Amino acid sequence: MFLQLQDMIRDSSLVVIIILGVLALLQCVAGYKLYRIWGMIVGFLFGFILAYMIANQFHLSPDFLPALIAAVVGVIVAGIAFSVHNISMLIYGGALVDIMLLLVCPFPQAMAWQIISIVVACMAFLLIGAIFVRYKRNVIMPVTAIAGAVCAVTLFLYKYEVVDAPAWTIPAVTAGIALAGCLIQFLTTKSD
Repeated sequence: MFLQLQDMIRDSSLVVIIILGVLALLQCVAGYKLYRIWGMIVGFLFGFILAYMIANQFHLSPDFLPALIAAVVGVIVAGIAFSVHNISMLIYGGALVDIMLLLVCPFPQAMAWQIISIVVACMAFLLIGAIFVRYKRNVIMPVTAIAGAVCAVTLFLYKYEVVDAPAWTIPAVTAGIALAGCLIQFLTTKSD
């Protein structure tokens, strides 16, 4: 999965990389302000994918019916995520950390490892989502700043295959961007 992601980034057009980079930097500097919108988007995707997988098992006719059912469920989950403050935080925090976990710690492809990775991802989703709900601002801001910085730098590295940079520069640039994003968020967001 990780190598496929690298290949997808390398093969993407410059416009796609710029759009994804802007979204990553927006996450870095405004993650707390936008968590309800991100939670809504993730909620829609989560509801859509889960409903589609379930509806597709019933071999419904016509062929577009599973996608229609999935879209309706996705909209409902997105609406709940946007309306209910804590559910939005739970979904957003859990998904954000799950994505980072699965990118940083790729599991082997064997069936047993896939089951273990699903269990670990579910546990991390619930644990980090609960931490987001409990500590809100003080956790969301640093996590979104770090995630945004890591995504932005990763996009740049994979697109341009930067290999001759000194070893310390990439972590230093990532840390600098994350620190700046976190500082911007703390300075521009009111405390709860």
